Order: sequence, then C-alpha cells, then structure tokens
Amino acid sequence: MLDKIWFICSISLILLILFRLPNKGSIQNFNMGNDILGSPQTTSDKLNQLVWFLTVVFLVLSSYKSL
Repeated sequence: MLDKIWFICSISLILLILFRLPNKGSIQNFNMGNDILGSPQTTSDKLNQLVWFLTVVFLVLSSYKSL
C-alpha cells in the first residue's frame, strides 16, 4: 500500500514539475511569462502548496522504505 502511494506521489511530482512553466525571469530558456493555462495567482499558489506537500510525502515515504 505504501509502495503504491509512493509511486503515485513520485509520478504526480514529475508531471507537475514538467508541466508547470516557470515565472518570467526564473529560467532564461523559457520566454513565456504566463502559466500553462493562464491561471490566476491563487491557482499557482495552490499548485505550489501541492508540490511541496507531495515532496514532503515522497521524502517521508522514501525514508520509511529505506529502513
């Protein structure tokens, strides 16, 4: 069960990080300043919180698996 949660968490993190475009000025290779769907700031904040939550869950489960 924990392996499935760990796998879903890792795939979700990869997809969220790959599909989100950086803000203007953070990486010079991307010249687009808008989010991928033109979403407002609150949606961007919620996605940032989701990425951080999934990162923490992933790290906790990874450390648990290594024991």
